[in-house]
Amino acid sequence: MSSLAGSLKARLITNAGRFSITAQDETYPYRYVTAEGSLTSIETADDATMRAIAVRYLGEEGGNAFTESFARDHPDAESLLFRMRPEYWLSVDYSKES
Repeated sequence: MSSLAGSLKARLITNAGRFSITAQDETYPYRYVTAEGSLTSIETADDATMRAIAVRYLGEEGGNAFTESFARDHPDAESLLFRMRPEYWLSVDYSKES
């Protein structure tokens, strides 16, 4: 997970020492997975890392557009990358229901 240094989200994750994250498909049939766990590291994320993450989730065109727009709108921003060790998982895939 990533966030801007100094943001409320970054402070809350750092103070709690844990966080959860969800990935979901909002088209029918709905699917999602949630992971919750302990914070294992906080790193400064360079532009290449942030671009790679954006491209993974938004595709080549969308990821490049997102990172270019973000860099333009937040030229001095420091992005942080939070890593966790998942302890709890929850997933649902409604396409598997009859």
